[in-house]
Amino acid sequence: MGVITRVWSLLGPGILLAATSVGASHLVLSPRAGMLFGPTLLWLVLAAHVLKYPAFEFGPRYALATGDSLLTGYARVPGPRRWALVVFAVFTALQGVGVAVAVTSITAAVLVVSVGHLSLAGWGTVVVTVSLILLVVGRFSAMEVINKLMMATLAVVTVVTFLARPAPASAWSHLVLPTLPEGAVVLAAAMVGWLPTGIDVSIWHSLWALKVRARWEPSGAGETGSDEATRRRARLRGGLVDMRAGYVLSTVLAVCFLVLGMYVSGVLGGGMVAMWSRQGLPHAAATPPDGANVAVAISQAYGTVLGRWIIPAFLVTAFFGVFSTTYVVMDGFPRALAETMRLVSPTRRDDPTFWSAPYWALLGVVWLSVVLILWLWPKPVELITTAALLSLVVSPLYYALNYYCVTRHVKDPALAPGPGLRVVALGGILFVLGASVVCVYFSIGRLLR
Repeated sequence: MGVITRVWSLLGPGILLAATSVGASHLVLSPRAGMLFGPTLLWLVLAAHVLKYPAFEFGPRYALATGDSLLTGYARVPGPRRWALVVFAVFTALQGVGVAVAVTSITAAVLVVSVGHLSLAGWGTVVVTVSLILLVVGRFSAMEVINKLMMATLAVVTVVTFLARPAPASAWSHLVLPTLPEGAVVLAAAMVGWLPTGIDVSIWHSLWALKVRARWEPSGAGETGSDEATRRRARLRGGLVDMRAGYVLSTVLAVCFLVLGMYVSGVLGGGMVAMWSRQGLPHAAATPPDGANVAVAISQAYGTVLGRWIIPAFLVTAFFGVFSTTYVVMDGFPRALAETMRLVSPTRRDDPTFWSAPYWALLGVVWLSVVLILWLWPKPVELITTAALLSLVVSPLYYALNYYCVTRHVKDPALAPGPGLRVVALGGILFVLGASVVCVYFSIGRLLR
């Protein structure tokens, strides 16, 4: 029990990273890949996690090595005055509301199919309002505790189901066999953009790491001889263990969900209502709302493997997964944008408390915008795909900025990334850049047709 308590206390922003990841991308994009294309996109799940890994590690690494967030690093990038912060602020403003609406609508869709009574917009309003209240009342500590519980529950149920019926041996060759089936370009691009999650989350992670870095202080930190360089190295080790735990969890669950999607291939569409009725789910006579069909289809995979009793349990854990994403996104975008506003202000950049008022104001704006858009455009899958593609387009820039900051501003060789990590990072930048170019090319071609 002591070991469990110790691990629980250490895990923080890494679990928030997993909570941000294990939501719409895992419960919508990965299963749809399995449903539509079988195991052929398994390699893309692995490639996205491996090649994007350095971008996410650079968040806590920079914060714990320098004592500043990546946003402070962006402010020091050469060129026109604070241009990187201005670009980040513009894209954050564009993405913030869209991503919040997308993940809230998926959370609401799960509630529609499992509970009923309210519409998609109605449940979405409840979800986003509860998130707002929890952030106001509980702040960071409440978010962290809730997400640990959510991730633990979802992980256990999913892994048990996967182990009970894993993919056939022939499917695993696709982990190292890159193929892109016809018609998979848009979905593949969205997966690259949002698996494990958008690279902008690495910036949030640097802010979260600074918030809780005291938990990684070495024992005896105040004793003579424990200098700041030694303490930073110890904090970095603890922070990276935390981050990697969340990242591994995200990778494993992405693979599991894609494989589970294979077992319900062909369920989507006309057979959905009949399947829904057989499982005794609420509102079986109605057509599931856009986006809810994925959760219902995956619940069938769980039920087929472990029995019908698991279906309600899965719907609960699916709600946990997507609600945690909503919760973290509601905090992350306003926090990052408020800190950006502080750093670009010519008079308040040295005031560490200046971000607080803009944060609460921006949080209110996000809440109101989400509520309005949900009632005007309740299209979860369209919103998720659009948000993921936008995230992909800006990923090369964020990845390159993260690489520049951590390789130029971290002076201690013991805290800087090693040669191997730098090589993977450069490959990752080319990977997301190539995917962005392909995505833009096909999007323009589709518009011209």
